[in-house]
Amino acid sequence: MSGGRTTGPPDTDTLCSRAVVPAPLPLLDVGVIDQLAEELGDRSAVARFLRSFVELLPGRVAAIGAFGEPGALVDQTESIAAAASMAGAHRLAQCVAEIVDAARAGRLPEATEVRALHREASATRAELGYYLEALEAAS
Repeated sequence: MSGGRTTGPPDTDTLCSRAVVPAPLPLLDVGVIDQLAEELGDRSAVARFLRSFVELLPGRVAAIGAFGEPGALVDQTESIAAAASMAGAHRLAQCVAEIVDAARAGRLPEATEVRALHREASATRAELGYYLEALEAAS
C-alpha cells in the first residue's frame, strides 16, 4: 500500500458536523496506517490492531447512544477518536471529535449525530475490511 493514498470520496451527507468542512476528509488514509507500521516496524501488529478496531467498533459506537450523562460519554468517545486517528479513519475521528466536544459542553449527541456516527463507523469498517483483505493477499 502506498503512503498518502486515500480511499473513499468524501460524502458530506455522512459527516456529523453541520458546519462547512474546510477540506474534504478521506474515509481512510492508508498513509497513516503505513506510517504506523513503519514506526512500529511490524505490519502484522498493525493488522492485529486494525482487526481489533474493526471488531470492537460497532459495540463501542452503539454504547454512545446509551449514555445518559455527557461526562461519562467523554472517555468512551475520546478513546474511539484516538483509535480512529491511528487507523487513518479521518472522517470517523472528526465525527467522534464533534460528539466529544458536545459532551464536554454538557450536551448529549442528538439522534442525527448518532445516526451519522453509525454510518461513518459502518463505512470505515467496510473500508478497513477491504484494506485488511488486500494486506493479507499481499503477504
